[in-house]
Amino acid sequence: MGDEGKIHRWERSLKEDPSSKVFALLAEAYRKRGLLDKALQIASEGVKRNPDYIGGRVALARIYVDRGMVEEARRELEYVLAKAPDNISASRLLRELDEARSRGVSARSENPFCNLTFASILEDQKCYKEAEKIYRTLLAKDPEKRSVILRRLERLKGRIYG
Repeated sequence: MGDEGKIHRWERSLKEDPSSKVFALLAEAYRKRGLLDKALQIASEGVKRNPDYIGGRVALARIYVDRGMVEEARRELEYVLAKAPDNISASRLLRELDEARSRGVSARSENPFCNLTFASILEDQKCYKEAEKIYRTLLAKDPEKRSVILRRLERLKGRIYG
């Protein structure tokens, strides 16, 4: 069954049973498609209905990260690790947040070309992988521009794989 089929099945399951834990899978599918508002709504409601469901809280944390809501993501991940200290996904994501924070500081001081303008120039010159690296670094450095950066990454993905 393809992704569309799975999404429709999960939507149907959640509609039939709003307290279903399938919300985490559905929210993650929306997140991966860049539908962050929809993903956040589904995950938030799901966590309210299933506050002890670790998978739901990890899904919510990922959405927070993608939206640039770092403190909210950290809060969710710390909650997960307090309840399930051996949760690999939460540990990894929290470590990535910490690494991104330190990279963002060093990238700003070390690389004056790490900015949206230079990434656009690289993109125009068909240096897609290099542009992607800059956009990913900027995600950690500049949460205020997260939606712009995510749109550019999506466009870039179409150029690389399209």
